[in-house]
Amino acid sequence: MPNKQRKVLVVMGTRPEVIKLAPVITELSRHPARLKPLVCSTGQHRHILDQMMTMFKLKADFDLNLMKPNQALPEFLQHSVGELNKVIAKVRPDMTIVQGDTITATAAALASYYARVPVAHVEAGLRSHDRNNPFPEEANRLIVDQISDLLFVPTKSSARNLEKEGFPRSRVLITGNTVIDSLRQSLKFIDKKMDCCKIPKGKKLVLVTLHRRESFGKTLEGILKALKEVVETNKKLFMIYPVHPNPNVRGPAYKLLNHPRIKLIDPLSYLPFLSLMAKSDLIVTDSGGVQEEAPALNKPVLVLRDRTERSEAIFAGCAKLIGTDYGDIVREMKYSSERLCETCSAGANIYGDGLASRRITEAILHYFAPTKYPLPREFTRDIFLKDMAPPAETIFS
Repeated sequence: MPNKQRKVLVVMGTRPEVIKLAPVITELSRHPARLKPLVCSTGQHRHILDQMMTMFKLKADFDLNLMKPNQALPEFLQHSVGELNKVIAKVRPDMTIVQGDTITATAAALASYYARVPVAHVEAGLRSHDRNNPFPEEANRLIVDQISDLLFVPTKSSARNLEKEGFPRSRVLITGNTVIDSLRQSLKFIDKKMDCCKIPKGKKLVLVTLHRRESFGKTLEGILKALKEVVETNKKLFMIYPVHPNPNVRGPAYKLLNHPRIKLIDPLSYLPFLSLMAKSDLIVTDSGGVQEEAPALNKPVLVLRDRTERSEAIFAGCAKLIGTDYGDIVREMKYSSERLCETCSAGANIYGDGLASRRITEAILHYFAPTKYPLPREFTRDIFLKDMAPPAETIFS
């Protein structure tokens, strides 16, 4: 039935999922005769999720509001699978789209798989090659990839990961990362006068983001102490840190980062955050999305993780993996910023060209009506993205 309108359930629950799926929903909506996107929110990150939904003018057709204070991961996963199963039974979608490596994505993929609904995974194929780092994201993405029918990978490096794991090439399509789609569209709306925090004249701005679960506790405390040490010893630095609302992050941050040149603020909505990134001289982060956005803005990044699944920026010279050790952080923040600035090419096109969502939509149309919607040549030729990284097996040798 190639002319039938297909219902596509798009499931999201966190800030990054909204940012990366919003342009996909927009592209799907351009084909109302063929595709009907339906948005389902789990409410995994309630407040900052709502911020992003408002920013991208999205409204959930189903808002499950599943997150509870201090809810354990297994409890949230179990609850999410059960409630998403009810949504799927009611909607009877022809496909479910999930993004990334969250519990929301895992639950939606599992519920759809159990209901025999095809799953499309946006941002598939990322690997740190350590299932406990990042935790639980690495295991989540392994699970979601295994049960997905369409695997939309951002880069050739991600495609190679899946090839080595035995995935059929017919299921793997290199699209670029949809975060670049959102970034390029959003930059047009940034007011140059947008100023969420006043930066003292003559100071170098260091933007910090921290939220990784595997760093909670002593590791996070060591990171925060290192950040303060660097600011104390370099009077030219001014640090801004939008603090994640998780109490495991917020408590230590406000306890340990008391300094006149460190500004702690609430999480920002997308446009103000992009504006702040654009004004930064150095970004220090453990975020996956920021590792993708910063190169496109020509900003050097120090990655506060022991491993990363986004190796492309590292090999392009736009980012450096510095770990979570106190001494390493202090040393790299003091001496690495100038070298990183010099080696990162302006507006690096590492993670895509802003057309990923269009390619994803074309591939979904092809999935349902292959003769009517043949795949574009770029999918078959596999040459439209610059290959920045070496083979996966050499990344962590």
